[in-house]
Amino acid sequence: MVELSEIIPKFYGRFKQTLDDKGRAAIPAKIREIVELMDMKTLMLRLIEKPNATLIRAYPVSYFREKILPMASNFDEETEMGIYKMQSVLAYCHQVRLDNQGRINFPPELLQSAKITKELRYIGMGDFFDIWDAGLYDKFVESGKGEQLQT
Repeated sequence: MVELSEIIPKFYGRFKQTLDDKGRAAIPAKIREIVELMDMKTLMLRLIEKPNATLIRAYPVSYFREKILPMASNFDEETEMGIYKMQSVLAYCHQVRLDNQGRINFPPELLQSAKITKELRYIGMGDFFDIWDAGLYDKFVESGKGEQLQT
């Protein structure tokens, strides 16, 4: 049994997983260990779309509340640009409850937008983790090695 003091309470590592026919995927053990340590029952899922990266970001609700919502509240929702910026942050978010087997049940529109069909990758990112289509993730990694990524 691992001592609590020996656990680094951050998401890290890279893991393969498969989506089932109902749009669910198990959370890998190393990520689930942190989810359970932080007593998370729900996650905030957010679609991230960049020129070389389309993925789902999974935030602990506390992180989303403390970091993402304040960012969105800084936009002037009365201007067109403010509306656009708020939507880019909040419109593609979904709060999901983890099931008893430690699986995420992904909203179909989120899977479709992230181009995730069957094989996916969980990538630990410290305070949150990303979920990618396996093929898109491999292309992203290769483009980074060739330094073709946009900053």
